[in-house]
Amino acid sequence: MEPDFGFKIVRRGYDRQQVAQTVSRLVEQRDEALRQAAELEHGSLPGPGSPSGEPPAGPSAAFEFVRRGYDRAQVDERVTELVRERDRALARLRTPRRH
Repeated sequence: MEPDFGFKIVRRGYDRQQVAQTVSRLVEQRDEALRQAAELEHGSLPGPGSPSGEPPAGPSAAFEFVRRGYDRAQVDERVTELVRERDRALARLRTPRRH
């Protein structure tokens, strides 16, 4: 069963399984980068690591079009937002606050 992201299902939209995998991966990457940034800022980590150890997913993720898929505009907006949040967290890893 796929997670419910609140996207509208339309006649012709993005493949729901592909969207679920991409959005889940972006959320994990963002959360891991935020966790590492918070630990680094509090002196808990020796240095920045690579969140999830895999290349980050970007907004250019190509989804197949299917019948009864997720609304493209909603997905594009959410993926862009998640990428922006993740990139801000990764920037915090590269430039930790000084005490």
